[in-house]
Amino acid sequence: MIRDIIKEDIKYIYKLVDSFDNNFKQIYNLEGYINKKDYILKCYAINKQIVGFIIGILIDKEYDLEYVFVDSLFRKKGIATKLINSIVEDKKISRIVLEVSDNNKKAINLYKKLGFSVINKREKYYKDGSNALLMELII
Repeated sequence: MIRDIIKEDIKYIYKLVDSFDNNFKQIYNLEGYINKKDYILKCYAINKQIVGFIIGILIDKEYDLEYVFVDSLFRKKGIATKLINSIVEDKKISRIVLEVSDNNKKAINLYKKLGFSVINKREKYYKDGSNALLMELII
C-alpha cells in the first residue's frame, strides 16, 4: 500500500536506510519536509511495515526525485515502480527529473524501463569519481 509519510514513520525510515546509507539522516531532514507543501513523500508498506519510500520536491509542475529506496529483502517486486508511478499519476506534475550515478546500473535500467531518458551528464560528480546522469520523464 502506498501512502503519504507521516511523522510516526520517520524513525522506521531512518532505520531502514541506515545500513545502506549512513549519511541519509544527516542529509534528509524528514521532520522538516513533512510539513512543507512542496515536498511529496510517500512510502510503501506491507502489513504496516515500511519497505520502501520516495522523496522529492515539487517546483511548479516539475517533481525533482531526490531519493527512492526499497529494502533489499523486497527488491525485484515492483515496489520502486509503484512508488514512481504514484508520482506520475499526480495530475499536478508534468515532468520528473532525477540524478543517478552511472555506476547504479539497476536504477538506470529501472528508470529507462519507466520511460526516463538521459538529458545530461555531470563528469566525475560524485566523491568516488563516478559521473551523474541527469534523467527526465515528460508526463
